[in-house]
Amino acid sequence: MGLSEYYKSRPYKEWIEDWELGIDEEDGQAFFYHTAPTWLSIRDLIHEAGLDNHPKVIELDKKAIINAIRNKADPPYDREYEGLDRWWWHLDKIAEGIFPPELLPEHLRDTYLKAR
Repeated sequence: MGLSEYYKSRPYKEWIEDWELGIDEEDGQAFFYHTAPTWLSIRDLIHEAGLDNHPKVIELDKKAIINAIRNKADPPYDREYEGLDRWWWHLDKIAEGIFPPELLPEHLRDTYLKAR
């Protein structure tokens, strides 16, 4: 069983808990070159399950933006999604302040604009 199959077999609440671990301010592995793809793939599962507007996910996504800026997020070594619609694959651009705010979900724009 590959990593993706393993995560897909787990309850979505665990995906959200893992996303929270990945974006931790001090230990967030989603912000580092080598470890980012695994954590960003977890965020993909959340998205694909239609949970982008779940209150806890919204809270964590705001935290992800703030912590990406604070930690000066690296680009992931393997960016699975070049499209900007999956903004979490572009935390490096968010950290640099070059991500177009209008492409973020409306509930994240203000957080991004205030944090950069």
